[in-house]
This record gives sequence, structure tokens and C-alpha cells, in this order.
Amino acid sequence: MRKGTALIYAFALFVCGCKDEKPLAPPLPDPETPSLEFTVIKSADATLQAAYISTISMENMVGTYTTFQGVAYAKFFDSQGNKIRPKTVICEGYSLEEEGGMYKNKLENEQGIDFGSTTSWQVDGQFSIPSFTKEVASKVPEIGDINIKDSLNSRDSIWLKINKKSAFTFLGKVDSVNFTLSGKLSEMRYNLASVDDSLALVPAQLRALGNGKVFVKVEAYRIEVESKQGYKVAFVNKGMFYKSLWLY
Repeated sequence: MRKGTALIYAFALFVCGCKDEKPLAPPLPDPETPSLEFTVIKSADATLQAAYISTISMENMVGTYTTFQGVAYAKFFDSQGNKIRPKTVICEGYSLEEEGGMYKNKLENEQGIDFGSTTSWQVDGQFSIPSFTKEVASKVPEIGDINIKDSLNSRDSIWLKINKKSAFTFLGKVDSVNFTLSGKLSEMRYNLASVDDSLALVPAQLRALGNGKVFVKVEAYRIEVESKQGYKVAFVNKGMFYKSLWLY
């Protein structure tokens, strides 16, 4: 009888223990792959942006290298802040297509637009938008890599910066640099005044991102604002680079 009572008691403890167990929380998703942001210059009536998007690729026979995609975007507004449309927008000979008030080039290949040492714009205007042409004298920045490789230790202090020694980095004239770090737990944004500056991060900041995959995005850009018959136009040259790291 004692054995039967002991077995019943043990079974009851097992059942109660199973009931107390809580289901495991689902794993946190990885951060989304960074995308190019369109920088609207609020002091201007229109913003025309030429940009290179770059990242690290790998092939078995070649190894790692940086790939680039050239893109052009444009937005136009009237004096009340409403979106308006010119007749045509052309960047480096490519006609931009309009969708939802945003003009952008159609990607005919993976490389997109091949920008040179200058960038040409041609706008055939209507309504409050004048017709104008512009040859932006500064090149579109090309970012080949950053100074961090493939992994980070969350117990370390680090200094992030653009790798100017990369064979794929050609910056030209740059006004400012933005860094964005995206992890499973949070996203952090920082601004630097110069490409020569470093972004210092301490362990507490790294831990706040969460262990696992982290994306680092850096943008280097130059802004030039010019009046075209009283209509202010901002010309933005931007280089955007991103890569994934493992934070442990």
C-alpha cells in the first residue's frame, strides 16, 4: 500500500511540474537588411539624390569584394508642401519613372547608373517647376568597407569608421557621415561631422543591440542647394554601405 501511495504522490508531483512549465518565448527575428533612405532637404522645394548602394559579396573563385548599385531619386513640391510633377527628370541620361510622387531610375542591370566624376541632371518643368539643367561637380561617394570585419565582442569598446584604405572607397567631397546599427533588440543612429572621425561605442551600447546578427549601415553625403528661377533645388550625392556582423 505504501508503494502505491508513493507512486501516486510521485505522479502527482510530475503532473504539477508539467503544468508549471511555461512555453518558451519565440526567438527574436534578425534585423531587416538596411535600405537606402531618401534625404529630403526641408529648406528646398525639390530634392534630387544620386547615390551608390554598396555591400560585401563573396564568390568562391574570387573571394570577397564590394558591389555597387547606382540609383537616382527625385521629389518636387510646391510652395504649400504638396507633391507636384515635372514633365521629365533625367539623371546621367537615364529617364526617371514616377511612382507615388517619387521619381527613380529603372534598374536595367544590377549595377544601375555608373556615375562619373560629375553628375548631370536635366528637368523639363511645368507649373511652378522651372526647366533646368545641373552638372554637380562633386562625385557620388563610393564606400568600399568599414574598419570592422565579421564579428564583435559585446564586452569590448570599439571605434567605427569608413575604411578609407579599401581599394573600393572613393569618397570625394563629403559634408557629413551617418552610422546606423540595427540589432534584434534596438536600433541606434549617430552622426559624424567628418569621414575622418570615428564612432566610439562602449560595451553597454553594444549589449543593447542584442547578441546575434547586427547590421551596420554608414552613409556619406554632400548637399548642394541652388535656386533655379526662384525655385530652390537640393542636389544630394550619397554613398551608402552596409554589412552584417555577428555580435557575441
